[in-house]
Amino acid sequence: MLDTLTYFNWPDIIDVLFLTIVTYYLYLWFKGTKALRALIGLVGLGVLYSIARFWGLFLTTWAFQILWQVLVILILILFQNEIRQVLERVSPLKMFARRMTPEKRATLNMVATTAKQIAQRGWGALMVLPRRDSLTGLAGEGLLVEARLSPELLVSVFNPSSPTHDGAVVIEDDRLVRMGAVLPLSNREDLPSALGTRHRAALGISEVCDAVTVVVSEERGQISLALAGELKGLSSPDDLESDLYDLMNPSLGPEEKWPTRAKAAVFSHWPIKVGAFCLVFLTWLILAGQQNYEVSLKTPIEYSGLSSGLQVAELSDKEVLLQLSGPRRQASSLTGEDVKIIINLWGMSAGEHQIPLVRQNIRIPLELEVTGVSPKILNLILKEETEK
Repeated sequence: MLDTLTYFNWPDIIDVLFLTIVTYYLYLWFKGTKALRALIGLVGLGVLYSIARFWGLFLTTWAFQILWQVLVILILILFQNEIRQVLERVSPLKMFARRMTPEKRATLNMVATTAKQIAQRGWGALMVLPRRDSLTGLAGEGLLVEARLSPELLVSVFNPSSPTHDGAVVIEDDRLVRMGAVLPLSNREDLPSALGTRHRAALGISEVCDAVTVVVSEERGQISLALAGELKGLSSPDDLESDLYDLMNPSLGPEEKWPTRAKAAVFSHWPIKVGAFCLVFLTWLILAGQQNYEVSLKTPIEYSGLSSGLQVAELSDKEVLLQLSGPRRQASSLTGEDVKIIINLWGMSAGEHQIPLVRQNIRIPLELEVTGVSPKILNLILKEETEK
């Protein structure tokens, strides 16, 4: 491993840092879910497989290779929701955010006012406000309303005597789109037992999209916000309106200078980031030594065995492009002095000759293999030295 580390270059640095970022965000996205345990188990199996290959355990390596094929299918079946969640979070469409409009400001004010009224009456409520992600396929359809939003309409929906009061409402712009919608429940196992189905539904929808969900507890009368898999309780109901403004239009908040953002990006959750880096770097050290490294090298042509009185009058190519593959340590440090192409002209007479370049003409270190030669045939003309 230490020998491999001496050949750590810029592409390797980019490789390790990129996978460190991916590992860090995968941990954040899957934290507290059953999928995280499965990922940890897969990492453990990967370590055992690498050890088995390194020690040359043929039967164990063969068993792991068969097992990986089955695991890929099982992962796709068991964790399809988590995989879809990750793909949606890295979608480039999330870059396009909606601007805050007067209608949306009025809607947020209405939602905040109605939530406080419902909390004072001791009722429960669940209101979903989509942002960039679509809720199609994520929330149960419920009843299509498509009505202009009003406090009276919201209060009537969550009245305990209403048949749809246990479901969620979906609010877009200044309209109540759906009511009685069924949201996916969170699968997190670290949630307090005091949280009921309504709060688990608010967390569940926030785990699969970037919507903001307002949840009012029927038992405690407390208002909370669910976003990105986290539940935030409000110290005062009066804070709800300002928090909704910030969450629904982050660009309206105070802009931080880039040194502050860079510092936060590096040092926030630093134990997790250091752990992700160590895991990726250790994996790189283990696998880099076994990696087949490919290199291209232009090599001049040398001759041997040329009969006395003959000379090379014309040659189609003076250099040959070789594609070589082998262990990283040998291939990455290869120079022109380590590779030679020698053409044996013994017994050839004056005239035109076509000489195929074969493995016997190429001198390379034993650990390397020739994967490509260009050109494969040399055209050579030999003439008498006295002939002009």
